[in-house]
Amino acid sequence: MADQETIESASKDIKADWIADGTKAAEPVTTETPVVEPVLETSQPRGPDGKFLPKGSEPVPVEPSAATLAAPVAPATAAPVPVSAQAVQDMIDATRGEGTFQIPKGVKIPLKRGDQVEYATIEELQKRGMLEVDYRHKTAEAARVKREADARGADIAAREARVTARDQWLKEQEDEMRAAMKDPDKWAAYQDMQRMYQDNPRFRQVMDDALAKRETDAENEVYQEREYQSQVTEGVTLAAGWVEQFAAEFPRVNPERVRGLYAQALTSGTAQLDPAHVRGIYEQESRYLTESAGPLEKQLATLAAEVEALKGATKAEAHNAATAHALTRAKTPPVATTGHPPAPAAAAPGKPFGMRELAQRNQEWANKRD
Repeated sequence: MADQETIESASKDIKADWIADGTKAAEPVTTETPVVEPVLETSQPRGPDGKFLPKGSEPVPVEPSAATLAAPVAPATAAPVPVSAQAVQDMIDATRGEGTFQIPKGVKIPLKRGDQVEYATIEELQKRGMLEVDYRHKTAEAARVKREADARGADIAAREARVTARDQWLKEQEDEMRAAMKDPDKWAAYQDMQRMYQDNPRFRQVMDDALAKRETDAENEVYQEREYQSQVTEGVTLAAGWVEQFAAEFPRVNPERVRGLYAQALTSGTAQLDPAHVRGIYEQESRYLTESAGPLEKQLATLAAEVEALKGATKAEAHNAATAHALTRAKTPPVATTGHPPAPAAAAPGKPFGMRELAQRNQEWANKRD
């Protein structure tokens, strides 16, 4: 009904504009849009007149009228498809220079690790990046907390060392007094020293400075030990990195042996925290292996060549034996499979002879029969 009222109001405005212009040649044509009543979805069929049929009956097909068939069919226009919120969420804003563009979330990017290539989506890369940043922050925070804890621990240890030094000084003074009480001469000297401490400000200052120096030395010793341990830890980390770095260049050298030799050199003071010294140990071990293993490798190579030669000779002997056996079998007449001796070979055809050789042939034949 609201649409009908809007249409009537627009029609009145058009007529008013036409009257104001003074044009009476033609009146504006207004088209009333019929009110479309909403149709409720139901499973009950309808008849041609639009009325509901009894439940359970088959729907009656409606034949289109001639006017409907004659009416031109308007081309179907695709309605604009609104962009859904999911489609917006599936894009990621990226920047290149000063421009901004969008990348689908499902795009995978190749990541090469050595000879292997792994594909990861942008979401995974973002997650890894956030995890890495979070890990770095947590690692830095943990390192800061550890440094602060180490510093507080060093301060506490320094104060304890200071108190221990004072206690040690007081104990020495008590032991000196007890020893002096057993000897009158020592006791008199001890009394004189106590009076000098009370009456002579310069002597008292010297004694107090000695005690303060002892406390300061104990405190500084704690800080120096802490600094030394820190340097040792840093040096161990650097040395381990250098050992692993040069291991790929000298694959025949055992890194554990290099680590042990470098540690001994650092302990004895013959080496400093320098990667050049680690490389020198690798070069020395490589030369030693080459010089010591060279003759052995030559002997192994010679033995391997001899073994190969023996294998070749054995094969040749086997081949020759097989050839000789085959030749021997070829010379031996075959034996029948029935177990009887083979049939005698056919006699070679004789040469023709004349009357002159007849007597000689008869004599040879008679000799063979005897």
